[in-house]
Amino acid sequence: MAYHIEFTPDGLASIEQLPKNIQQRIRNKLEEYATNASPFSKAKVIHTEGDIRIHSLRIGDYRVLHSFDDNIMYIYVIHAGHRKKVYRDF
Repeated sequence: MAYHIEFTPDGLASIEQLPKNIQQRIRNKLEEYATNASPFSKAKVIHTEGDIRIHSLRIGDYRVLHSFDDNIMYIYVIHAGHRKKVYRDF
């Protein structure tokens, strides 16, 4: 069963600021990631606060920061951007 992808307002805004070809690559990778049986094996944990873990998914020179909920099968996209800036912006 596939995960559902949900965008926070900042997550959507940060993706919309990227070039169109990068936006498409991110969407394609997120769809592939959501249908994977264990999608979180490919993501690096960058921050933990209580039960919430923020992961970073690498897509070329870009990173997508996200969290997930295994219970309801959702991936929450929090922020996206170039690898040099994404962690500062977050």
